[in-house]
Amino acid sequence: VIKRTFRGRNMIMNCPNTTQMLTKAECKYELVTVVSKRAKQIIDGAKPLIDCEGKEVRPVIIAINELYQDKYTFHHAQDGNQA
Repeated sequence: VIKRTFRGRNMIMNCPNTTQMLTKAECKYELVTVVSKRAKQIIDGAKPLIDCEGKEVRPVIIAINELYQDKYTFHHAQDGNQA
């Protein structure tokens, strides 16, 4: 468990490392694109797919953990199409 402080607030959530996350995508660019799109959905009001009740967690951290825990899937880009 990694404990992080953000603007004076304590947040506790498991954070997988980059090597672990790259097993979910073909490259870092694809990983960043997919996670950022999911984080935007959460910002826009989508309910998190993992339990983060009572914790102040940034949407991008939620999106990373959701992908790592296989709570959502995506289609790999082919022939220049977006993920």
